[in-house]
Amino acid sequence: MKVVGVIGTGTMGCGIAQIAAQNGYEVVFQNRRQESVDRGLANLRKNLERLVAKEKLTQAQCSEALALVRGAVPIAELKKCDIVIESAP
Repeated sequence: MKVVGVIGTGTMGCGIAQIAAQNGYEVVFQNRRQESVDRGLANLRKNLERLVAKEKLTQAQCSEALALVRGAVPIAELKKCDIVIESAP
């Protein structure tokens, strides 16, 4: 398994995407609205940077995790995923 799809960019989806990325998996972070994807990516960045500030992650680990996550609006982007986790209401 190399690519994880996460449907839903709220709190739970953000946490799933973060854990997957921190463990070296590519993540497709999907929602049906671009604004929601952008907000989810911003929250993900904030959460990882908080871990850097607490010295639980290095800046390099934070950057590596962020590089593994990409936002997507079209659900067709999930076709390339090895597993898809739904966390949308």
